[in-house]
Amino acid sequence: MRYLGSKTKLLHHIEKVISERAGDARVVADVFAGGGSVSTAFKWIGYKVLSNDILYSSYTLLRGTVGVNHQPEFKGLDIGNPIEYLNRLEFEDAGVPIEECFMYQNYSPNGECDRKYFTPENALRIDIVRHTIEKWYLDGKINEDEYYYLKASLLEAANAVSNITGLYSAYLKQFDKRSESRLNMVDYNVLDNQQENEVFNLDALEFSRKVSVDLAYLDPPYNGRQYGRNYHILDTIAKYDRPKITGIAGAREYQSSDFCLKAAAYKALDELIEGLNSKYIVMSYNTEGHLTKEEVEEIFKKHGKPESYTLYEIPYKRFQSNDQTEDNGLMEQIYFIEKEIA
Repeated sequence: MRYLGSKTKLLHHIEKVISERAGDARVVADVFAGGGSVSTAFKWIGYKVLSNDILYSSYTLLRGTVGVNHQPEFKGLDIGNPIEYLNRLEFEDAGVPIEECFMYQNYSPNGECDRKYFTPENALRIDIVRHTIEKWYLDGKINEDEYYYLKASLLEAANAVSNITGLYSAYLKQFDKRSESRLNMVDYNVLDNQQENEVFNLDALEFSRKVSVDLAYLDPPYNGRQYGRNYHILDTIAKYDRPKITGIAGAREYQSSDFCLKAAAYKALDELIEGLNSKYIVMSYNTEGHLTKEEVEEIFKKHGKPESYTLYEIPYKRFQSNDQTEDNGLMEQIYFIEKEIA
């Protein structure tokens, strides 16, 4: 999944910090899980994972991957492999009225709409697949794990053919080669890590007060980009709730995150760290963020053991370019603190 701020390239450093400083952790929380790269890595390592994100599309991806521990069997269906069935399904055979095809009506060029997020063919495929998955679930033919497994596969497939540079706040003026490919869902292998992993769809502060873990990993927004608007179409596919949409991008309404507001970011992080019932806290941040390293240090030491506080910095150019002569001075930051837990 293409995801803003993905920590895939930082995983080695995150795992190294945890191994060195929190080797006794067994239950971990990924508080801002996003596309799920860190949660998935935690699952592979063998932790019991509590994964959370306020975006429903992220929750859907996480619930269908991290939250599933056994390969779905789809015993309630008599169609063979449901992924293959959905990939073969044509509009004429799906029994879905064209006026109920929300993605086609609003996010592809069709005479009434000019938006070019998807080709008309792929938008229709998203609609008929999403309708079919929902009908199977409501009819009791698939269970909750199977429902989210299929929805996660559809989100990955839709993202792969979306006509964007990476975010859904805008679309390309012309369809690129990738977006003209036929939407194709794939089966993915489910990892059973022998743990009862849990997935949540909560505000970070609410989540922090709800759970008790050995280690909490934080990857909060660090600048003014509001994630909801950047992934609104994936949320709409996941919910399929025909929301009210506005503007050139056809975006649904979202509440702004305090972490994205410079005036509110300090208070938001302070409340989050205070509320976390976790022995260890590891946080990824960036020197371009709203908060300075001095402000983060102040918050961490206020709520944790000052002597345990550590800041690791990695040159940002390692994750952006192979041109080692480039030096923009930016740093990826990993903060660590141990808390006093009653």
